[in-house]
Amino acid sequence: MDEEPAEAPSETGAAEAAEPAPAAGACALLSAAEVEQLLGGPGSVPTPGQSAGVPNCRWSGADGRTLQTIAGGATEWARGLPELVRAIEASGAVDLDAEEVEALRRGVEMVEAGQDIEAGAACDLFSEMLRVQGEEPGTQRVVALYPNADAPLAVSGQACTDGRFTSVVLLDEGGWEEPPPLELVDAALGSAHRASLR
Repeated sequence: MDEEPAEAPSETGAAEAAEPAPAAGACALLSAAEVEQLLGGPGSVPTPGQSAGVPNCRWSGADGRTLQTIAGGATEWARGLPELVRAIEASGAVDLDAEEVEALRRGVEMVEAGQDIEAGAACDLFSEMLRVQGEEPGTQRVVALYPNADAPLAVSGQACTDGRFTSVVLLDEGGWEEPPPLELVDAALGSAHRASLR
C-alpha cells in the first residue's frame, strides 16, 4: 500500500471519515427473509448487544444455528486491534517480521497509547490484517470458515470500507452436515454492509 495505515490520513481521507454515513441498527441490517434464509427457518426475536464496543445483534434458529450481525465505525473496530494482533501472532501461521504485521503493530501501539485510529486508516489496517491471513493486498471484504475448513462451525463474513465495519457470522453448533453456505453469507454481508453505509 502507498501509505502506512496507522499514520494520519490525507486531508481528503480525513474529510470523508469526519462525516461517516449513519448506521442502520445492527438488528436492522438484514431483512426478515434474509434472516430466515440464513437460519434455515424462522429466527428468534433479535437481541441487540455489543462486541468489543461495536453494536451487534443475534438471532437463534432451529438445529443450533445462531446468526450475528455487527456494524459500527471502523475506529471502534480498531480499538479491539491489540487482541486481534495477539491472536495472529500466537497462531504461528504468519511471518512475524512481515511488513503488514509491522503495520498492525503500529496500530496496536496507537490504541494502547489511548489514541483513536481515524476511520479510513482503520479500514486500511483491516485490509492489512486480511493480507496477513493470506488475502490479496487491498482486500476489503472476506468470507471464511472457522475454526478451519476441515471442521467448520461458523461462516464469518467481514467488510470494512468508507470508515464502516460490518460482520455477518452464521454459527452451527453441530458443524455443517452439508457444504457451508459461503455464498449465502457473502450475499448477506453485502446487503448488511450496504445498509450500514446508508
